[in-house]
Amino acid sequence: MSNKWCHIDVNIYRDPIQCGIHDFNSYRDICKKYIDDLILQHQPEGFVIISPSEADIKTLYGECIELLKDYCTNNNKKIYVFCSCWPADYEKVDYVEFYSFPLYNRTHYLGNCGQFRESFEENDHHLKSIAWIGNKSPQLLYTCYNNRPSYYRSHTVDQLAKHDLLNKGMVTYRQMTMNDSDHTWDLQYVQKGTLLEDPCEKNFALNSTAEFSPNNIPASYNTGLIDIVTESRIGKNEYYLSEKTNKPLLTHKPFLVVSSPGYHKWLQDERGIEPYDEIFDYTFDSIEDDYLRIEGIIDNIKRLSEKYKTPEDLKQLYEIVKEKTMHNFWNYMTTMQSGTIEKSFYDFLGINSDERRYYSFDNVSKHFCNTLTTNELEKASTWMEHVVIPHIKDYDLQSSQWNQTDSYTSVEENNKIRSMWKCNHLESDVWPNYQKIFADNPLMLTTIKEKYLKHKWLNPIE
Repeated sequence: MSNKWCHIDVNIYRDPIQCGIHDFNSYRDICKKYIDDLILQHQPEGFVIISPSEADIKTLYGECIELLKDYCTNNNKKIYVFCSCWPADYEKVDYVEFYSFPLYNRTHYLGNCGQFRESFEENDHHLKSIAWIGNKSPQLLYTCYNNRPSYYRSHTVDQLAKHDLLNKGMVTYRQMTMNDSDHTWDLQYVQKGTLLEDPCEKNFALNSTAEFSPNNIPASYNTGLIDIVTESRIGKNEYYLSEKTNKPLLTHKPFLVVSSPGYHKWLQDERGIEPYDEIFDYTFDSIEDDYLRIEGIIDNIKRLSEKYKTPEDLKQLYEIVKEKTMHNFWNYMTTMQSGTIEKSFYDFLGINSDERRYYSFDNVSKHFCNTLTTNELEKASTWMEHVVIPHIKDYDLQSSQWNQTDSYTSVEENNKIRSMWKCNHLESDVWPNYQKIFADNPLMLTTIKEKYLKHKWLNPIE
């Protein structure tokens, strides 16, 4: 009997259509053969699933989990699932153990660093696209972007229409104009066929081009001050932070999220993201009824719309929370960089250490009996090896060097310091250009810098 784990590789069976399989029975046969071969060849200690995807565990792994029932129950084995959240509509069985493991942080963190990494030149379109975060001049109260139809997105848009708020913000619901006789739109105040789209993105089709990647900032995103985020998950305890919530954190916008009950409390407790209670009433957050919770969010927008009506008013509203948006960005980024919320997987394998070599893919793969190709395991180990561990080990050096620089350090000195910072992307990639974006707020920059150096805003791996 093996004392190692088997990793379930979803890429082997996840796309039956592409493989020429057009019916469910054939798809199930592929899954069964895959599972049977793993058991026959390895007789593993148990099975491990790692998924960063917002597509739920039931959709991607449901068949394999069901097919493993007999082996697990007859041999006292288990399936260990590491993903961001467990789907509310998928009953957990006795032979499955779930661990929170938000590997999608890797995408958020590296993508956000990339937004600041480019040179800050007048002709640099890449960085100019987010330069407005330091000098907001919003024309509208809010933005609310929706693509895939759902009952909660329909209700959000409908409530905005009910309170005559559609003209107060930038609202998209692109698929609402499609002829879909099978979908109940649940709209009372918006006529079906109403065109709700970003005028700067009239040909928008998600993932059709690099420009229309879900991680990109929408063309009109800076026109609205508050972002109403309609998240990917909304069921009880489905605490998933996708690119949708990442965007207002990156761009320093106050935001409200249509998601699970208690989502904003979870953002604060687990991610260190402080609520904007200077301007929002979060009473709605604990309401379990989805419709009532959404209506509580819209009540906030309605109340603010009655007080802040002009672009000058909106700029004053932003000043109330500006420093907190900066705090939340750095706290969010350093919390991801700490690797603390990914610890569960390495603790499970018993390789928890601050030595880089222990997090290499080769070392991680030694704990598994089946051959591992490029997959989520390699992404996880690369993230820990090249971002988390260098940050923890090199922090003292980095902070001392940062203390010796000011906002206008020479290019040569910056390059020298960056080489010493190695893979610590926040200090080397984000901070130099971040200072330039907020150059007209030296006191706020000093506050952010002092907080970062004093607290590190993280709980490093022990």
